[in-house]
Amino acid sequence: MDRQTERLRTFAHLAGLLEEELPAEVFGRQVRLVIGEDVLKTQAGQVLVLTMVRLIPRLCHRIDFVSPSSPTIRRLQPLLAAPEFSAESLAALARIIWTDGVFTAASNDAVDLVIGIGAPGDVSVGIESGAAVVLADGAARIDDGEAVHAALVAAPLACAQIIARLYPEILRARVESLVRLDSGPFGGLLDAEAPRLERPFLAGVGAVGSAFIFAAIVVGATGRILLLDPDKVKDSNLMRYVLFDNRHLDQHKVAAAKAIIQESGLDLAGETDRVVLQDYLDAHVDERRKTEMVVSAVDTYQARREIAGWLPRRILNAGTNATDFSVSRHGFGDGYACLACQYPAQPEEAQLDSAIARELGLSRDEVQKLQRSKKGLTRAQLEQVATSRNVSRDQYLSYDGEPLDSFYNKEFCAKLAVPTPRGQAVAPLAHGSALAGFLLFRGISSVDTATHRHFRMDTMNGLNHPLRRSPRARGGCPLCTRRASQSLYERRWGRQYAQQTSA
Repeated sequence: MDRQTERLRTFAHLAGLLEEELPAEVFGRQVRLVIGEDVLKTQAGQVLVLTMVRLIPRLCHRIDFVSPSSPTIRRLQPLLAAPEFSAESLAALARIIWTDGVFTAASNDAVDLVIGIGAPGDVSVGIESGAAVVLADGAARIDDGEAVHAALVAAPLACAQIIARLYPEILRARVESLVRLDSGPFGGLLDAEAPRLERPFLAGVGAVGSAFIFAAIVVGATGRILLLDPDKVKDSNLMRYVLFDNRHLDQHKVAAAKAIIQESGLDLAGETDRVVLQDYLDAHVDERRKTEMVVSAVDTYQARREIAGWLPRRILNAGTNATDFSVSRHGFGDGYACLACQYPAQPEEAQLDSAIARELGLSRDEVQKLQRSKKGLTRAQLEQVATSRNVSRDQYLSYDGEPLDSFYNKEFCAKLAVPTPRGQAVAPLAHGSALAGFLLFRGISSVDTATHRHFRMDTMNGLNHPLRRSPRARGGCPLCTRRASQSLYERRWGRQYAQQTSA
C-alpha cells in the first residue's frame, strides 16, 4: 500500500500534497552546491561535504553539484559510496538517498539558491577558528582542516538556513546573516580529538542514534560500542536517518550500522542485539552490574526513565521535538537532575496509554507492552485495529512488523505541524535529528569535565542562542531519592554516591 506519509522525504514533496495552498513554482525549486577548490584536500573539508550531501537530498529533491575531484579518506568511503569525491559521485550519492530526485553534475541550469562550501554562495558554510560558521551572501572559509567535529555541526546548521530561504511558504524559520557555534553542548571547545569508546550501550539506532554512529565513523573513533534496537530500516525512516539510504532498506538497523562501521576500516568494534536496552539487561544479568555508560537515543519519556532505573554509572541523553532538540548528561546522586528528574512521570501519560488503546481497539496492557518492547505489530493486531475502526481489514497491513508508536504517529498524529487551510501536514527535519546526534557524540568526550549538564537548541529560530544550563535534582524524585536505589548504586560503584551527596 502506498502510504502518504512514506512519500514525505523532502519539502517539495510535502508541497506536492498541498498544491492547493502553495504556488506551483515551489515544486520546481533547485539549488546548486559548489565545493571550493581546496576544500577536499583536508579531512574536515571532506567530512563537511559528505555530511551536507547526505542531508540536503532529504530536504530538496533538485540539486546540481559542482566539485573538484579528490580521493576519499578510507573511513568515509562507505558513506560516500565511492572511492573519489567528484560532482558525479555526489550526484550519484544523492540518487541513492532519494531515487526520485533530479540530481546533476555541473549543469548550466538556472537555480534558486547557491550553497557554497568554502566558497561564495547565497548560503556559505565553513570552519573558522574551530567554529562551525554559516554566512548569508558571503564566502565562509575552512581554516582548520582537522576540525572534524566543527565540520559535522556546520552541515546541519547550514541546512536549517537553506530550507528557511528555499521554502519560506512551508516553514517559517528565521534567516540569519551569520550563524556561529564554537563550543560543545556542555561547554568547552566545539572540536576535540577522536575518542576511544569504552563500550557504551547505544539505546536506539533511530534518527538521533544513527547520527551518533555517523559521527563516530567520520570523526574516527576507536574502541567498542554496543548497539541495541529491534527495528528495521523503513522507507519512511530515510527522510531523517543520515546514516542510512536505499541500500539499507529492510535491514535491521543494528546490522546495517555494524556493517557500515566494519566497511569504514576503523578500529571500532560494533556489537549488536535486536532488542531494547531493558530486555537486553533482563537477558544478560551480568551486564547490569557493569553498565558503565548508556547513550539514550530513545523516543519516549517512559523509556528514558526505565533506562535511568537500571542505574548505569553515567548517561548521555538526547531527545527531539518538532522544532528543537536537547542533549543532556546525567550522573546519580550528585545533586543534579538524573534522567528521571528531567522527565518526571505525568498523570496524562497513563491517560495517553488508555487513549491510544481506545483509539486502536487494543487493550491498555497490550499497548504498554508494545511500546516498551518496540516489537512490531502483527498482522492479527493490525486487522483488529482496522475492524475496531470500521475500515477494510487490509487497510493497515503495510505496517506489518512496524512498532506501535511509529504506526500510531504516522496514521493518527500530525508530526511537525505545518498549518494549511485543510489542517496540518508533515515536514521532514533530517538536519535537526542529525545535529542532536552529532552533539550527543561530541558530549561523550566531555562528560566528566564540562561545565553544563543540559543543552537545548531551536533549529527554526534559535541557532545563535542555544541554551546551556545545569538543572538541580527534583525534590521527591522516585528514583534518586529512593534509599533502595541509592544503596544499590553505592554497592555497584563504590562510595561515589555518598561522597557526591555529602559534597
